[in-house]
Amino acid sequence: MVVVSQVMFGCSTIVQEYIKDGINGVFGLGPENISMARQLGNKFSNCIGDFFDPNYIYNRLILGDGANMDGYATPLEMSEAHYYLNLQGKDIGLNELDIDEGVFRRNVTDQSKLIGVIIDSGTPATWLIDQAHDRFRNEGRRTLARLVVEYMGECVYCFCFKGNMTQELLGFPNVICHFSDGADLQVGFNGIFYQHNSSIFCMAVFPSSQLPEEHFRYVTIIGVMAQQNYNVGYDLLAKKLYFQSIDCQLYVD
Repeated sequence: MVVVSQVMFGCSTIVQEYIKDGINGVFGLGPENISMARQLGNKFSNCIGDFFDPNYIYNRLILGDGANMDGYATPLEMSEAHYYLNLQGKDIGLNELDIDEGVFRRNVTDQSKLIGVIIDSGTPATWLIDQAHDRFRNEGRRTLARLVVEYMGECVYCFCFKGNMTQELLGFPNVICHFSDGADLQVGFNGIFYQHNSSIFCMAVFPSSQLPEEHFRYVTIIGVMAQQNYNVGYDLLAKKLYFQSIDCQLYVD
C-alpha cells in the first residue's frame, strides 16, 4: 500500500444529468495541477476491455509509477483541460479516407474555439470535425448501404442501420487512426457502433457541429469506446502517450 498525503478532493453537488446512469461524481484525470493524475505521480494508464458490460471486471486504471507505459508512443500536448494528439489520417480497412490533415491540426492562437484532436476517457463516443465526419459517414454508407435506416426521429445526425450489429458487422474492417511517430489505434466495430434497440444499430461517431457547447464544434474527440482493447498510457512529464493493443485480463495479478 502507498500512502499519499495532502491529496485534494472536490465535492460533487450538481449531478442531476447523470443520476439516471448511476454516476455521482467525476474522477479528474486532466492535465491541470489539481487533477488526480497530477497529484499522484504525473503518470496514469487505463485499459478498457469492454465498455458496455457492467459485469466485466478487468478494466483497469493505474495511477503513478505503476502505470503501464508500453506500446507505440506519440507526442502528447496539453492545455489546461485537455490532452491533444497529432492525428495524421484515418483508414477504414484498406481504404484511406480523403481527409485534409489540416482539419485535425491544433489551433493555439484562437482561444474562442477549440481546434485539434482530443483524447478523452470521459466521453463515450467519438466526435469528428464535420469535414472528416462527412467522409467517414459516406464510407460507412457505401459499405453498409443495404442496411441504412434513413430516418431516426429527432436525432437528425444519427446514422443507423437495420439488424443486430454483432451479426451484420462480422468482417467489418477496423478503423485505423494514424498518429505522429508511427503510433496507430485500430478500432473494431464495437468501438464504432452501438446497438440502439433489438433491431437497429447506430454509428457512435458524430459530427462535432452537434456538440451542445459552441466552443467544441470544431474539435475532434476520441472517446473511450474507441479505446477498447487497448492500454493507453499517459506520461505527463515526458509528454508522451502510449497505445498498446492488449487483452486487459492479462494485467490481472
